[in-house]
Amino acid sequence: GLLAASELPPGRLYAIGRDREDRRPCVFRIEVELVAGTGRATLSGVRAKSASDALLAAHDHVRNHLTELGIARAGTNRDLHVQILNPMEADEPTGLGLGIFVAIVSALRERAVPQAIALLGDISVQGSVLEPDAVGEMILLAHENGAKRLFIPASRRDDVSALPRALVESLQFDYFQSPTELIAQVLGDDTGGAE
Repeated sequence: GLLAASELPPGRLYAIGRDREDRRPCVFRIEVELVAGTGRATLSGVRAKSASDALLAAHDHVRNHLTELGIARAGTNRDLHVQILNPMEADEPTGLGLGIFVAIVSALRERAVPQAIALLGDISVQGSVLEPDAVGEMILLAHENGAKRLFIPASRRDDVSALPRALVESLQFDYFQSPTELIAQVLGDDTGGAE
């Protein structure tokens, strides 16, 4: 599978999104590096406007909610380099906002995400959770590529229960209603934060 079997360093995780061109689900690996700078976020790997928009929404939400996300300071002396690895060669990746958001917080808090997890869902410019559609095929793709635990917007719980029982029982599902709740579930509730 495309998901690494070993634990990833802080700032790295897998997200299940789609290719806007043909709507097929795709696995993406998101990597965030902190480097000396002025607090900017830059994107590499994928140059699609959809990915740039997702980074902008995720970065803005992090900057506007530092305390509740457990980040002690904004890191205005550091830049975020966000790379999206695209092993399934999507022409225009969509649905990656929440993955980018969690990867940024993971890097800033210096806390790794749990092993063999994948995220589904996007984030709006207002910080709302944007739910994916047709999650069944996304869940199947995640499972086929080594995911053991999936984080899915709570509004899609009924879609999960409609899937084949064997698939549902082979995975652990965690549901969230807000980006902050997702962070608490993936990285733990930490109001102190890393410097």
